[in-house]
Amino acid sequence: MTTRMEKVAEDVAFAVLRNTASSANPPLNQETLAQAFQAGWSILDSRNPMSDALSAAAQAAISCAGRNADGWKTTVHKAWEPAVQETVDGYFMNARRSFGKGHYLEGAETLADAVRATLGHIASARNWPHGTHGDLYSIVAALGSGSRWPETQEEFDQALDNSSKEGRRLGSALGASTGLPDSINYGTYEDDPEAVEENGLSFAKTVIELATLLAERVPGRA
Repeated sequence: MTTRMEKVAEDVAFAVLRNTASSANPPLNQETLAQAFQAGWSILDSRNPMSDALSAAAQAAISCAGRNADGWKTTVHKAWEPAVQETVDGYFMNARRSFGKGHYLEGAETLADAVRATLGHIASARNWPHGTHGDLYSIVAALGSGSRWPETQEEFDQALDNSSKEGRRLGSALGASTGLPDSINYGTYEDDPEAVEENGLSFAKTVIELATLLAERVPGRA
């Protein structure tokens, strides 16, 4: 079964392939690219779906172009970060559309995907696991404390203890954002469903802004 993070990684990969296909000379067939990606996209028990999707997207472009493997690999890698932002923007647009139709749970889940895309990309750039829900909290703990990936529960607890003010806010916002769908299901917003949109947008924006800020202080891989 595909997890939400795996679906997010797939969405980013399709955005990359869509954008690179049209810029190629001659342009590559988008349907063929998508099929090549799916054939090489192995997500079984992956702890690093963003990294795996990036590799599969690069290989799909190389196999379809049939030439200049190094050039296509570079092109796809350069296109990945803009595609993450494009995907996040699309999630926000879709969430607002869902809220407008009164589909509050769908909107909240889509905003949580925007959070997953941002944290997954940050983690992938640092060789940090990001495939599970628990990984998201380890990412936030590492960012909040400016430390390395917490390998043990003790290191995780230490990272939380050493978190900056922004790091603690990030952790709270992450819990609120990813927990919003459950809050809706539990009836928390039953008397005021329209508050879901205001809170959901605020939670997601806070996570993304703080994670992006803190990530600048924790270098990615060389």
